[in-house]
Amino acid sequence: MGAGLRCLELNKVTKDYCLVNKNSYFVDPQHEHKLSNGCTFICHHQKNIYKCPDQLAYLEVMKTATTRIPSTLRAELGF
Repeated sequence: MGAGLRCLELNKVTKDYCLVNKNSYFVDPQHEHKLSNGCTFICHHQKNIYKCPDQLAYLEVMKTATTRIPSTLRAELGF
């Protein structure tokens, strides 16, 4: 997963596209993309949205926005 970012005037950063499984998707919150795992993906300028029939084992569901590091990444990042 990743994103294509660009720096505009006055140091404003904008997101142009999302990368999922080596596929690029332009930022368009009105367009849903079907992924091979059965999920639907939306490339949004502020967040990536996954809608799946079942929770994916490698993703942690968070009810509210936060800046905390997800538990799935803590060991990998040394926390």
